[in-house]
Amino acid sequence: MSDAKVMRYSDDDAVVTVQVFHSQKRHFFCHFLGGAIAGRLLNHPDRSFALEVSIDLERGNGLLEQKPPLHFHAQEEYIEAIQGNIGLEIDGREIILTPKDGRYAIMPYADHRAYPMLLDQQEPGTSVVKFLLSGEKTDAVFELNPPFF
Repeated sequence: MSDAKVMRYSDDDAVVTVQVFHSQKRHFFCHFLGGAIAGRLLNHPDRSFALEVSIDLERGNGLLEQKPPLHFHAQEEYIEAIQGNIGLEIDGREIILTPKDGRYAIMPYADHRAYPMLLDQQEPGTSVVKFLLSGEKTDAVFELNPPFF
């Protein structure tokens, strides 16, 4: 099952491009991400939030080798690769998601992290990875919703 056709895109969607500046002075180690990651806040009629995330693997080269931290949410979360390959680690097990796989459900409180597979693990010619990320509507405390982002 796929969410791709259910997502509602609009010219008014909020788009955030990550422009992180870091330097290597004293106790800091950082790098300039230079817009390699962008998130677009979408509308999904049955979800608390919905995002399209784009990651330019060439612009983020070197920085994307480090996986993000493990985390969990109080609600069911959904992820779907729509361009390129995405790694999803859940409770220590890695799953590779492709656009053919459709939506993948991450259960509440499951330790997980998602990340783009590196350039050498993509189909030839794929340098930008895109995926949909959304969460169920819930009354649970700590629900992720648009104000969170």
